[in-house]
Amino acid sequence: RSIDDFLVWAPVILSDFNDIDLYCADAKAVFTNLSDAKAMQAWNPDGSPLTPMQQNYLAFFRSLYLFYEKLNDRLLQKKAGYTGRIYRQLAENMEKLSEKWPWKRFVVVGLNALSTSEQQFFDFLRKHYRVDFLWDVDEYYLFPEKYGLQQMEAGCFIKELIRKWEIDPVRWTGNYLAGTAKKIEIVGVPKHIGQAKFAGQLLEDMLEQEDKRSGMAQQLDTAVVLADEKLLVPMLNALPSASRSDGKKPLFNVTMGYPLSGSPLEHFTNQWLNLHIKRQEERNSRFSTLHFAALLNSPVFHLVSGKSAIAVEMVKSLNQRNSSFLKAEEIISILEPFAGETGGELIRLLLHPVENAGDFILNFAGWLKQAKPAFMAEGNEQVLLREQFSATALLMKYLLTMISGTGETVNLKALQKIYLQLSRRSEASLKGEPLSGIQILGMLETRNLDFKNIILLSANEGILPGAGAPESFIPFDIRSQFGLPLPKEKTDVYAYHFYRLLQRAENITLIYNSEAGELGGGEISRFILQIRDELVKVNKKIRLNERMLSIELGNPAEEKTIVIEKNPEIMDILGKLASHGFSPSSLNTYIKCPLKYYFSYILRLRPPEETDGSIAAGTFGTIIHEVLQKIYKPFLNREIDPSALRRELAKSDGLLEQVFKEHLHNADFSTGKNLLSFEVAKRYVKQFVEADARRLRQEPHILLSLEEVLQTTLNVNGKEVLLRGTADRIDKVPQAGGDTLRLADYKTGKVEKKDLKFDEWELLISEPKYDKVFQLLFYTYLYLREKTGLKQITPGIYSFRNIPAGFIEAVLPGQADSGEFVPAFEELLQHLIGEMFDSGIPFTQTENEDNCKYCDFLNLCNREVKGNY
Repeated sequence: RSIDDFLVWAPVILSDFNDIDLYCADAKAVFTNLSDAKAMQAWNPDGSPLTPMQQNYLAFFRSLYLFYEKLNDRLLQKKAGYTGRIYRQLAENMEKLSEKWPWKRFVVVGLNALSTSEQQFFDFLRKHYRVDFLWDVDEYYLFPEKYGLQQMEAGCFIKELIRKWEIDPVRWTGNYLAGTAKKIEIVGVPKHIGQAKFAGQLLEDMLEQEDKRSGMAQQLDTAVVLADEKLLVPMLNALPSASRSDGKKPLFNVTMGYPLSGSPLEHFTNQWLNLHIKRQEERNSRFSTLHFAALLNSPVFHLVSGKSAIAVEMVKSLNQRNSSFLKAEEIISILEPFAGETGGELIRLLLHPVENAGDFILNFAGWLKQAKPAFMAEGNEQVLLREQFSATALLMKYLLTMISGTGETVNLKALQKIYLQLSRRSEASLKGEPLSGIQILGMLETRNLDFKNIILLSANEGILPGAGAPESFIPFDIRSQFGLPLPKEKTDVYAYHFYRLLQRAENITLIYNSEAGELGGGEISRFILQIRDELVKVNKKIRLNERMLSIELGNPAEEKTIVIEKNPEIMDILGKLASHGFSPSSLNTYIKCPLKYYFSYILRLRPPEETDGSIAAGTFGTIIHEVLQKIYKPFLNREIDPSALRRELAKSDGLLEQVFKEHLHNADFSTGKNLLSFEVAKRYVKQFVEADARRLRQEPHILLSLEEVLQTTLNVNGKEVLLRGTADRIDKVPQAGGDTLRLADYKTGKVEKKDLKFDEWELLISEPKYDKVFQLLFYTYLYLREKTGLKQITPGIYSFRNIPAGFIEAVLPGQADSGEFVPAFEELLQHLIGEMFDSGIPFTQTENEDNCKYCDFLNLCNREVKGNY
């Protein structure tokens, strides 16, 4: 197996080996039972032979005991071992190992859940030495029968040790949970951020009361406990910062580590590895622009380069190339004008070719050296980010030592898996001074500590206690048979820590996430239910208060509505837009949703560009328009000769290639999505021109114009407004009763006759589904305004996805002729643009939610649309 394949299941095997030795199980018997169980699962009831895959599957499980033996033989030669093996070695050789001990007496403090090897160790001590066992336990969970309760999980391990070792009396046992006064508040708060905010408000109230008493006792006797350590950052941001009356700020001490996994640095490192892994997979020394754009967008790159705004320009420049893959020198040449000296060095470092794990780590070390000033700068208040930087540097140093010691070449995929496994077990240290301020701790950091005031967050089932079975190849029934640990043991340990924390506390606030529908959300912890249903009935001195913190949502319909009043600044922008000229696409945007128009044209917001190497829909249409313009240009102002048109069509492949290169900045379109787009464009052009040539043999046309720029001014309530657009093609069709003009618009999408027919003029500015005919008639209106003597023109569309339909004519209400059309359409435009310039009519969301399904600003306006994915 390759090392990256091996790394997927090796940690699981090692964990199982560790459990077997920690609990002194018979390894051979365990793995024999395991392989037999797997053989029964793989057995085919019809008697058919096992497939090669099934045979390999069984061979793997049969080989586990061999792996176990060989691994331990090699470790023994090196005088090394994993935790379980070391414990087992100690437990099984205590007599020999203890011969030279100088001690005669042992004091053992605070034992709880012990493995078999640990129990054997203490059994030996108890039998051969004088041993004092001491605990800090409470009668409530150690002797629950006194209170009419069955065995409590919090005390089951300690009680079993006491019974087994016949310890009497038990020192020290208190009666705090059932016998002392306590104030317990259980609060349901929606979401993780809500819990942190609520806890911050509690602390602020507590500090205000303390300030009135002018004492420090409460600060030194209060703990915020995070059952879910992911709440650390929200909690730090929610801490009160107001100074006391004496000018001193409240003190807080974080006594826990923050996982490196999920940090910006871990994401950055993983993205960097993905970039080089993808390059190796392509085997052409080119980098994925998608992966490189992810690095440029990383907050870590922004911090180190000091150019977050310029990073956006860099990504935009990459997007304009429309290439999925580029060589390092091509990326550097594109980005150097923006990057500056520091950014340029960073980009070269990121693109420096690496072939294996050692190369990458050395390259990463160079980046760490360059990045250190940005992370450690005095002005950088991100303490957590600085600690994560230090933890990442140590992790990389450890990785280099580990890989160098193997004597083998480790590939980048294997390095990525090792890095991700280690980062999950690594923490950014946030250790502080335990004797000052309010303590912020994880659940495990509370061991042996007592506080008067406890605020515990994330008291939800699945977090307190933690959920999930351990990764293991050994199923529960075999684990139970051989005394290996089961998930229940972890739950029992959590229970002890929870009740131990509450023993001497007087004011306890237990906060849980009341928001259902997510992991650890909605369901209250079983420990809280035990307090409510059992402890409160035993201890009448407990004052229990339960409440739900709800957020007033108001009227949902009103909350969805966004109203942007037209202030003088907005009116000024509208005036400039009118001077520059309204296009039919901008007016269609307003018809579809005035708020979208505000976002797009007033604020000039644009959706984030993605570097996926594919052609945007708008660019695809533009390319076809330009190619057709080049093909038809020789026939301007004369009759189009079908034979000559076919000869021009023969040049279309070369023209397409030329236009593609212009729009894709010489990007490669010989493979992937660009190749598909190229082939589709080729087919559209060929099918359209051939169909047009067949029509022209029966009905000759004179080509009057191509891509003709049209514009006119319109008086709207005394204000001159410029209107502009571009007509794709205008033909004259000689006929016996008089020549007919045709104004045609090309559409790469599908258009049918029903799309160009409407019954009432007002529908054009009230129904977005008529956007195509509105655009077509807008061009027609501009043309007729320029050609004042012209009375008759037929507007229509050529649809490239409906070529057999030919020229699809627009059907006006009542078959109105051009003389009626101009005033009717002009009245519509005056009404529409007049509404845009009416300061009393704000920009609001469309009422038709169907218009929102594919809107770029859907998330921005907080509208939930059914069926939108």
